[in-house]
Amino acid sequence: MTTESLLTGQASTEAGTQPATEQTAAPAAAPAGGNPQGQQPAGEVKTEAAAAPEKYDFAMPEGFELNQEVAGEFEAYARELNLPQDRAQAVVDMGVKLMQSAQAKQAEMYQQTQEQWRNEVVNDKEIGGQALAENLSYAAKVLDTFAPDLRGVLDETGLGNHPAFVKAFVKIGKAISEDRLVGGAQQTPGAISDPAAKLFPTMNR
Repeated sequence: MTTESLLTGQASTEAGTQPATEQTAAPAAAPAGGNPQGQQPAGEVKTEAAAAPEKYDFAMPEGFELNQEVAGEFEAYARELNLPQDRAQAVVDMGVKLMQSAQAKQAEMYQQTQEQWRNEVVNDKEIGGQALAENLSYAAKVLDTFAPDLRGVLDETGLGNHPAFVKAFVKIGKAISEDRLVGGAQQTPGAISDPAAKLFPTMNR
């Protein structure tokens, strides 16, 4: 899930009653030896036992891709239980439903976390409030100058809204800007002019 972060800026009648004078016919006696020929005992239904197919063919909903390794393991298990195609598919459908539920819950938690982080930054006494836009501009300059490729990572992970990350980039941006204003043309010979070198003096040595 990729969304733009602060740092990067950017759902009647009674039937069957016989007259009192009418004699009802006695039921025919069943032949000796059990039920009438050709009839099944009461409550017994003759069915053919379903068996596992030669090869299972599972249907997946849009957006889901069947993991072949896991599918192979499940097919072996289903064949061991002699599950027919429809029953095996029902198990797969239930698995997909559980996964969808877990993903929806995860996405909900992610959004809640991002909203919480954003609110913390917006209401922060140090960098939030009316000064937020200006402070974010300092952070944007750091990204543009030293780590433009980091924008995608910050948006994809959601870390671009994390208060600690936002504060860090704002502070770096301010430090660089203040250094340029103070130093400017008054730098002494041999002074380090690269802002990154001043912030990270041990790098590239």
